[in-house]
Amino acid sequence: MRSAIQRGDPAEQISTRMAADLGSTLNRQLYGGDITGSVTLSNDVLQLARTQYTALTDRNERQTRATNFTESFGSSGDYLLSPKALPVWEELSTLVRIDHASTLMSSLEQSAILLADYTIDNQKKLQYKNWGERL
Repeated sequence: MRSAIQRGDPAEQISTRMAADLGSTLNRQLYGGDITGSVTLSNDVLQLARTQYTALTDRNERQTRATNFTESFGSSGDYLLSPKALPVWEELSTLVRIDHASTLMSSLEQSAILLADYTIDNQKKLQYKNWGERL
């Protein structure tokens, strides 16, 4: 994922891959490094998305890409905040847990702001099981 971000691959493709990988990993065995690594990557892919979508001139394309990004980005957050992930969060040291949980929530909030910035609809609602957003 890191190399895809560095290459500047489309952010929505990276976030879709991240969500798929997290879902698969969660169904097998999630480790602390999966959580910390995913949270760190989330910040980077969010910055990439903002850069890529700001450069787009077609409002409809920008909205479509921002929507796809936010949906998959939110799914990653949903996986990381799921009850199955809770025991792994609890294995992290208190400082690491607080830092990464705060960063994750901030990233999810920023993804909602990104979608709000680039949507041309009056309202957009995305639903997740373990967290939610309404724009």
